[in-house]
Amino acid sequence: MTKTQREPVLVLHVRGEIDIDTAPAVADEAANLHTSAPTLVLDLSGVTFCGAVGLRTLLDIQHRTQLAGTTLLLVAPPPIVRLLTLTDLAHVFQTHYTLDQALAAAGGPPEQPGHLHSVPAPRSDVDTPAVGKV
Repeated sequence: MTKTQREPVLVLHVRGEIDIDTAPAVADEAANLHTSAPTLVLDLSGVTFCGAVGLRTLLDIQHRTQLAGTTLLLVAPPPIVRLLTLTDLAHVFQTHYTLDQALAAAGGPPEQPGHLHSVPAPRSDVDTPAVGKV
């Protein structure tokens, strides 16, 4: 995972799998960041797997940000959008297909390379796009 600050938006880029092993790290990082800016963008464009635990994590992040008065936006590629739709959760999240669309919706400047800050990354043992298996 990496994070990017784009005033007034904070972006958390998630890569690899969101599963039982990695979901706690994603949830913890989002919890640490959701009060740092009025808008948190969770960029899931690099996620290769998101199962039931991943969905629960996204719901928990949505709940925490809502309680804190922070807006949560998801950058969700088509497989993630399909997963949210199949599980009847699409209406819960504000989703965008690209980071630039999410930043525009949040009122932040477009993404610019070279402004990433590393944070602990979840493991990704499998590079196979298996998004949506629940």
